[in-house]
Amino acid sequence: MANPPGVDRTLTTRWENKYLIEAALIPSLRSWIEPFMQPDPYSVARSDLKYPVCSLYLDNLNMDLYMGTVQAQKNRFKLRIRSYADESASPVFCEIKKRVNTAVLKVRGQAVRVDAQKFLEACARDPRSAPSLASPDCAEFAKSVIDMAANPKVRIRYKREAWESRSGDPVRVTFDTKVQAETTFDPNLDFREDEAWLNAFPTEKAVLEVKFTEAYPVWLHSLIETFDLHLQSVPKYILGADKTGLAPPNSVFEGV
Repeated sequence: MANPPGVDRTLTTRWENKYLIEAALIPSLRSWIEPFMQPDPYSVARSDLKYPVCSLYLDNLNMDLYMGTVQAQKNRFKLRIRSYADESASPVFCEIKKRVNTAVLKVRGQAVRVDAQKFLEACARDPRSAPSLASPDCAEFAKSVIDMAANPKVRIRYKREAWESRSGDPVRVTFDTKVQAETTFDPNLDFREDEAWLNAFPTEKAVLEVKFTEAYPVWLHSLIETFDLHLQSVPKYILGADKTGLAPPNSVFEGV
């Protein structure tokens, strides 16, 4: 098996297009993109091309990060800790995913799982006394968590099938299925596939994401036209918070 997907295989500044599709459409889409793309190393290591992803999302008491998306603020961000396995020795990844107008910027740093858990536990008691995370790449994440007094809110888990360009272009296509949510108020970073979680949206649906850093390839335009796909906001954190009852009163997400 390949190592956990610690390296985001697109640039840190990029554009993302999302489409909510029928999961049954994935085999046809896969066949269509295969001349241009190939499974990334983490997908190719799996017999079904799908690897697990679990993200623990953080927010403050007022759910300001949630509201930033619901209100469609042009400049907003999310705080999350992502894991790809439940083993105690497996690393986790502290991420800030920023949206600046239409561009997406990701700040990502690897951390020891137990260190990330201790950091979150300390933040819950007294953010100003929280230990620093060893990796300098996690410094901005830690500062953001402390500054806004963010704490765990919900875990989102799903299976991801990832494809990358055969020609080396900075283009990435992913299919996310079985997107599920679990209310989480402690630093639990586990995928826990054996546990029953709530479906963030109907199981017959999937999320197609197209990530690119340069000009949108012509063949991608053809793909979108051929399958009559329509851009849609599909924020997993928001959908998971809504499904688990964490959404603030009177908040309305006009998406899925």
